[in-house]
Amino acid sequence: THPGNISLQYIWDFGDGSAGYGIEVMHHYTFSGVYNVKLNVRDNDSFEESQVPYIDSITICINSPPHPVLRGDRYSKAGEKVTFYASESHDEDGEITRIVWDFGDGTVEVYVDDPRDPDYPGRAGGLAQGKRVRHKFSETGKYTITLTVYDNNGGQAEETIILEVEEKPDGLMDILNSIIEDPSLDNEYFVYALVGVCVAAVLIGRRVSSGRKGRRGPSKRSEWRR
Repeated sequence: THPGNISLQYIWDFGDGSAGYGIEVMHHYTFSGVYNVKLNVRDNDSFEESQVPYIDSITICINSPPHPVLRGDRYSKAGEKVTFYASESHDEDGEITRIVWDFGDGTVEVYVDDPRDPDYPGRAGGLAQGKRVRHKFSETGKYTITLTVYDNNGGQAEETIILEVEEKPDGLMDILNSIIEDPSLDNEYFVYALVGVCVAAVLIGRRVSSGRKGRRGPSKRSEWRR
């Protein structure tokens, strides 16, 4: 403030080659980095060569947020483990110090290496483990998978994908048990015949596979002797 009715002029130097005027200003920085912001305050007398204007400055750090990159399957079966990747995530002006996975089923895993982090050394492990994670979904449905990464300057960003978990198809034994327990099937011989066909198919498949492994062409030595 200035006593009396003398008007003041506020001149801002944002440290990136741009200037502003007024008591309150806003400025957008295009690039991240450290900038020295100066405020120059002049009154009517300050424009004379004998008067020195009031100058103050402050140093600010403009941080570019990290870039999360989430890779993983979009479809899975209930009870199977799904693998997700964050290894392509990066930070242009620093480093990633924290990885958080939210699997959408109530499970959240935190991975950190920074000793200053309150969750250090991580509830699930370090950053190396957090770049590749596996999770099993027991129930069918659609899940929102969220990857959140933090950098060393306090910036954060997230990326999400939708995973659809379908019902796992029944195996051979499940199919046989359902047939046996089906009250509508009165002919038990049909069940036994079906079981016999399945067993025979398995045995034939094994024999064919072992036969292929056992076939070997004549060696170079035997061909030379002939």
